[in-house]
Amino acid sequence: MTLLLKRLISCLFLFLLSAKEAKSCIVDGETYKDGEEFKMGCRTLCTCQNGIHSCSTLCPQEERRPSPLYCREPQLIEIQGQCCREWTCPPRHQGITGNLTSSSLYVLHFQILSWRHLYFPLTNS
Repeated sequence: MTLLLKRLISCLFLFLLSAKEAKSCIVDGETYKDGEEFKMGCRTLCTCQNGIHSCSTLCPQEERRPSPLYCREPQLIEIQGQCCREWTCPPRHQGITGNLTSSSLYVLHFQILSWRHLYFPLTNS
């Protein structure tokens, strides 16, 4: 066997050996196996892949801030009995009492659109 062929076989052997040894992840003092999923708190799901962990949110609505058109100063608030927080908007007008949550903002948006089309109908010009 030539020297070049021996080196190629040696490199291939080392590559195959390292590919079989999946690395675990150590996160905050805890060890997770390769391919294992784990939660960091109730809002984040993580996966260990060959010694590196990556995470994604379980609460995507927390990342979607309400439009400033409908909510000037949105705040994320804790909801009793739920893990994920919701956006709330402090009242802007004296006629509104209490806080608006993100789900009630959609209703308000629909009501505004309905009112606009009722009093300002679309015209075909």
